[in-house]
Amino acid sequence: MSDAHYQRVTDAFQDLVDCSAEDRRELLEALGKQDPEVHRDVVSLLKFDEPKDPRGDVFSDDRISSSKDAFEKLLNEHLEGTTERSESEPVPEFVGPYTVLRRIGHGGMGTVYLCHQGAPLRRNVAVKVIRRGMDTREVVRRFDFEREAIARMNHPGIARVIDAGTTADGLPYIAMEHLDGVPLSDYCAGRCMQLESRLELFVSVLRALQHAHQRGVLHRDLKPSNVLVDTVNGQPVAKIIDFGLARALDTEPDEKATQMGQLLGTPAYMSPEQFDSDVAALDVRTDVYAAGVMLFELLTGELPFPVDPRAGFLQALQERASMTGPAPRPSRRYRDGEKDSVQRAAELGSPPGRLRRKLSGDLDWIVRTAMDPSPEQRYASVDLFADDIQAYLQRRPVSAGPPHWRYRSLRYLRRNRAVLGSAALVVVGLCGVLAILLHSNQRALAAESNAKSLLTDVESQNVVLNNMLQVADPRRVGPEARVTDMLEHGTEHVLKNYADRPRVMAGMMRSIGGIYRELEDWSEAERCLQLGLESQMRMDVQDPVMLAHHHNGLALLYTRMGRFTDAEEHYRSALDQTQGVTEPDTLGLVAGWEYNLGTMLLKVGRVVPAEEMLARSLESHRRYLPGNKVGIAVIQGRLGEIALAREDVDEGLALLRRSLDLALEIRDPGHPQICAAEMTLGRAFLRLGGHSEEARSQLRAALASARLGYGDSSPALITYLCPLASAERQCGDLDRADVLLLEAEKLLGPIENAATLPCTTVWRERAYWLIAADRPAEAIEPLERLRSIYAEIYEPGNLSQAEVESMLAEIRGDESANGPSD
Repeated sequence: MSDAHYQRVTDAFQDLVDCSAEDRRELLEALGKQDPEVHRDVVSLLKFDEPKDPRGDVFSDDRISSSKDAFEKLLNEHLEGTTERSESEPVPEFVGPYTVLRRIGHGGMGTVYLCHQGAPLRRNVAVKVIRRGMDTREVVRRFDFEREAIARMNHPGIARVIDAGTTADGLPYIAMEHLDGVPLSDYCAGRCMQLESRLELFVSVLRALQHAHQRGVLHRDLKPSNVLVDTVNGQPVAKIIDFGLARALDTEPDEKATQMGQLLGTPAYMSPEQFDSDVAALDVRTDVYAAGVMLFELLTGELPFPVDPRAGFLQALQERASMTGPAPRPSRRYRDGEKDSVQRAAELGSPPGRLRRKLSGDLDWIVRTAMDPSPEQRYASVDLFADDIQAYLQRRPVSAGPPHWRYRSLRYLRRNRAVLGSAALVVVGLCGVLAILLHSNQRALAAESNAKSLLTDVESQNVVLNNMLQVADPRRVGPEARVTDMLEHGTEHVLKNYADRPRVMAGMMRSIGGIYRELEDWSEAERCLQLGLESQMRMDVQDPVMLAHHHNGLALLYTRMGRFTDAEEHYRSALDQTQGVTEPDTLGLVAGWEYNLGTMLLKVGRVVPAEEMLARSLESHRRYLPGNKVGIAVIQGRLGEIALAREDVDEGLALLRRSLDLALEIRDPGHPQICAAEMTLGRAFLRLGGHSEEARSQLRAALASARLGYGDSSPALITYLCPLASAERQCGDLDRADVLLLEAEKLLGPIENAATLPCTTVWRERAYWLIAADRPAEAIEPLERLRSIYAEIYEPGNLSQAEVESMLAEIRGDESANGPSD
């Protein structure tokens, strides 16, 4: 079909569509005599415009069904013909004042060129030009409205209009900012973005769309390809584009849209009311529905109502219109053991079962509310839609969820799980002190001259506990109570009232110091734990097990702070205190302390003593903690890594297989030890040549478990992000590795001591990434940092230091750098 014929058909249709029946007959008769071919096509379109049976769906009327093929043939012939012609047409040298670089897109209405602007700013822009033959009254009017619509808006999430004008041969054009991004769904899938990150990015899209609505613009063709995402300063930034089908909310529909344009759009994302011929029924809830389809796709990797992508426009429209009723639940698109589910879930970094549980409930309700077939039951605005997603992320009740008290109470507990968890840690920790004190002092009672002293100390600790809990009582201090207020009050109360009672002081300070350690307040943790140890050593009747507990608490703290020499000293003191102990419960604790020491020695490169200590811990676990499959799996994984490092592949693989078998029995993926076990296995696979894909899969699962256990803002995630970045790099995906490293670098913020394992791990992997990205000169700076730190904490000649020296020598091309520099 020629452009001229298409223009004559659309112009004639525009003239006839609003005529009375009598006027239409007269005009049609005249048209039939003047141009029989145009008359034939216009009659087909007018049949499509006839009223449909109100009792059926959009394709229930026989007259519409009979004319569908004609309409589709007319539209598809034109679109195919114009696409072929656009590809064969020569690229102009200039569009207005812009120099054309290349063609970057085309459609039925126009062509988009990448152009260069020389003044007043030097930059690349995207210029959309109406194609010759498409400059009909309707298309030009729609094009002008697109220009007006974008000009109304000023939001970082919407592509900006830079200029507009007319080419030398009279064709309208729009110049817009050029975006290098990719469609929203492709961006998320390509980077295996986690569920929470996808939701945060999607909320930014909804806020931009709300801005358009506030400016009186309805998009009407919202879909992932019309939302482009690019990475800016390490963060994803989304922008909405293509307002070609937009309609003004503050004008009558026929002022900005023709009858022929009412059914334009993308069938898979269209709301039920868009199938109707009444444009006046469309409002912001139409865009809410399309956004709901997009969210469903982001959560599941597929459409809620899929249509054949090979179908023509009307066939796809008919397929979609036949799918009525509420949207399916996103959670039900994931099934354990189903290959497709496993693959789609992997793109969100979770196993299907875990993802199904996260989607069930709030997210199911949110999607179904956005996609309700009845506009009255949907969110009244995209802002309300965005608010509900943010409520989910913040673990607050969502408006789409049931209103009963049990649901809202549960959301309160989840939202405050960090604070309530810390408060529970206070209660459990202090109650634990009382229990340990009673148990461990049974032997001391026999030698105690006055048994009442012990009971008095227990009662005193109970008083401290009650005072601390009162500080956090919301009836007294309101909703802003903080766990740190409890700890500060408890510390002051003990120092003021129990300085001469070493048993009370020791127990309370060890417990409070341990909680500060978990909250990563290193200075307060050290102060309290040291006070606890000193108080324990002042007791007349010494309990070696309690003393060992104090040493272990400080050792854990110093390990996290990167003070490895201090940590080793306290670990060994704890083990020395328990020499000769025969109680199974205490020996089970010792097995854990042996593991902690072995792991710390491995961190600082002392492989031989680390292996000896870990083997000792494994034997202790098997003897005293046979039911702790998690601990045994983790230790075997560590020993497997060590065996592989000394090139004992058979032993290493045997240990890894045993570790993997035990890990498969684990049912609590968010537990820190489970996270560590999965990560150890992944890192071990990473060391084996030819196992990069296996490593990547295991490390993705480990990171997903860690996010579940620690949340998205804990520096503990660095331990999981860096090995996965290494695996992605080795698999050739530098972009994904870079995203992971940027997240890890952001999490380094709260860590003050540069000698800690997280810092050195991130710098080492960043250096490797820079070298792989062919930017070796930039790798010198993190490598120099590593060399300085390694010289401080490692013994001379260790493997880590030698590796850094070798990398620096290779980059600089200076063999003298193989040894320590001045």
